[in-house]
Amino acid sequence: MAKKLYWAYVSFVDQPGGKERPVLYVRENQDSYFVYRLTTTKFANKSPQIQKNYFEILDWQAAGLPQKSWIDRGRINKLPRATTKLRHIGELTTHDIKRLAAFKS
Repeated sequence: MAKKLYWAYVSFVDQPGGKERPVLYVRENQDSYFVYRLTTTKFANKSPQIQKNYFEILDWQAAGLPQKSWIDRGRINKLPRATTKLRHIGELTTHDIKRLAAFKS
């Protein structure tokens, strides 16, 4: 089960550009990192239909996150290894890992 959190530059899906944001590392291959994006301030603006795909990290402070955060389980993001620098933040607690394993959107 994924548990490591990193800062990474993530491109926007629907517009040019992107930003550095926290991500949950899932796996990697020779060319790419596969991650789930995290959100903080934008969660409340999402529709209930979209919010159901977001997993709330309860132990966000213990995980090293700067504020309350949610994992966007809607899709796995692919980041190119050649141009992506991952900076370690921390790890999900055992409590949140167990909850994430049981999470169904």
